[in-house]
Amino acid sequence: MTQQRKQDRVDRERAKRQSINERIASRSAAQPTFYLNAESLFSKWGFGDGGSLWDWFYDHYDDSPDWPEDDLLYALCQAYLMPKLADAGYHVELMRIETSHNPVRAATLNGEEVDHYDSARTWIDPPIEERITLTQMNALMTRLGYSPALLRPPNDPFATRRSP
Repeated sequence: MTQQRKQDRVDRERAKRQSINERIASRSAAQPTFYLNAESLFSKWGFGDGGSLWDWFYDHYDDSPDWPEDDLLYALCQAYLMPKLADAGYHVELMRIETSHNPVRAATLNGEEVDHYDSARTWIDPPIEERITLTQMNALMTRLGYSPALLRPPNDPFATRRSP
């Protein structure tokens, strides 16, 4: 083998490794993030009128989720938002409502019944928001018995798309 052919082979292997490393880095670099806003618990129209998780999924995956997003939204609030509220000194009784609007709401705040139609009132000051990563969402989905494979990084070069 000539020296030039050896060098070409080495260059091709280096480019192949670099391409794989770039794909791996891009896959893990930017995870979609979902935000839970505590104030949404106090409104009939909170969490994007109940559609924020569905919208988030569709925005990142150009597809609708195969799992009940109301269940996941409730679990996300329980696991991540409620502890933050408790740490800030708020006692919130969480409830679920079967509705086409916000399905996860606060029944009471520090023992006071919540009026979900009072949009002029600020219930939590300063605002409390929790950032949920794809990794946290996958872990919670696994605990709920849903397949975390349904949530993968968008445009993942190593993942195959589900058929619609």
